[in-house]
Amino acid sequence: MTVREFLDIHPDADLDLRTPAGRIYLDAAVRGRLESGRPVIADSGSPKTAVYVRAGDLLEQVVCSAYQTHGLWRVSATKDHRVGKAARYWPKLKMRR
Repeated sequence: MTVREFLDIHPDADLDLRTPAGRIYLDAAVRGRLESGRPVIADSGSPKTAVYVRAGDLLEQVVCSAYQTHGLWRVSATKDHRVGKAARYWPKLKMRR
């Protein structure tokens, strides 16, 4: 599953996307940038090392794992398309009270 496919399945969800370039928080505004083909900023922990990631490159990355906590999807993606196995995918779990 690619990042594009994941976003199509979850159109209104916010994502904390971890990529080889760094972390990207995908909310409605950043999704709009991606849909229009504009690059987004990947944060690798320091403002000096933040880089732009092209929309096409980001959307074609392969999802390695995805899980949801407190309404936020945490997704790891890679550029390596040889990752042939299905992504570990955990839908929202209900907590016992």
